[in-house]
Amino acid sequence: MATRRASSTDNRLTSISIENFKSISSPQVVQVRGLTLLAGANSSGKSSAMQPLLLMKQTLEATYDPGTFLLDGPNVRFTSAKQVLSIGKKNFSVGFGIGQNLEATLSYVSQKTNGLQIAKLTTSSSSNTAVVIRIGMSYAELREATGKWFDLGPRPAIEFKSSFRVSSERCLLNLGIYVPPPDFGGIQADLGRSQTAIRDFLLDMLHLPGLRGNPERTYKTTSTSNRFPGTFEIYFASH
Repeated sequence: MATRRASSTDNRLTSISIENFKSISSPQVVQVRGLTLLAGANSSGKSSAMQPLLLMKQTLEATYDPGTFLLDGPNVRFTSAKQVLSIGKKNFSVGFGIGQNLEATLSYVSQKTNGLQIAKLTTSSSSNTAVVIRIGMSYAELREATGKWFDLGPRPAIEFKSSFRVSSERCLLNLGIYVPPPDFGGIQADLGRSQTAIRDFLLDMLHLPGLRGNPERTYKTTSTSNRFPGTFEIYFASH
């Protein structure tokens, strides 16, 4: 897998951390550099390290809203949440190191009736303590959790308070500001920046699976752009 575009800000992915996903039951961190290779024996966890990203990619690329995850898609195929989780676990997490000092971890929990649901987003940087947000948090809870990151400015009118809310975007979690300018005071950008960086990385990802089968006599061409939904081999003849 690879990404195609460079960002004008320092939104480079520098590490990936995974916990409780398939065979990875204890926290594992993969440092990401210009060229990153995963090598190991069969069943050593290489696929388990990559599949969370592919699961998130196909969820964000779906032409309809599949909920928190699209389990059965073009990149990875699962039939139930049990296949995603480590044995005996009810939750898993995927973390991203972004730039030089930003870390964001998304945590998911398995529910009996609703399947996998997003539980929380934990964001931290070298200049701030960790911030944890969940869906349904009140203004007071957000203010307490985010501390100095959360500032409504000199006029924290009561209607402003209800304009800050946490919402899910499929497998991502956002803290939204729903107050038109110039009436809001502002908020530290790191919360939104982490989700933007993760989303861009996943959507820019090229997934080239193992090529199996016999060569075709002809290959269909497709229109191409900066992003390649699904798996990349269908774009070979056009790229």
